[in-house]
Amino acid sequence: MTFALPRVDRAGRAHDQQVVNAAAWLPGEAVEAIATTHAVIFRPHPNGLLKVAPTRCVAIPAAARRRFGIEAGDRVLLAAIEPQRIVIAYPLTTLDEALAAFHSTSSAQ
Repeated sequence: MTFALPRVDRAGRAHDQQVVNAAAWLPGEAVEAIATTHAVIFRPHPNGLLKVAPTRCVAIPAAARRRFGIEAGDRVLLAAIEPQRIVIAYPLTTLDEALAAFHSTSSAQ
């Protein structure tokens, strides 16, 4: 996996060439975005509504940004799962929750 912590710009784009390169996305390629409970999953799909921009960034849809409270200037954790060509965008609130849960269980042991 490849990770990055880029800032989201006003248009909802998270720029990180390393993550997009690891996912082997190509400019103009169709990508679908699937909002889950804790993150947004992006994967190439012939009917995807998003297109990979020439700058090869990850464009987080406005509805997902609202759902997770992601605003311009916020950082997100991007994780590329290379064999499947998937990129997952985790809002930092998800990381906060995961780390709090991890440390509460690991300190009890």
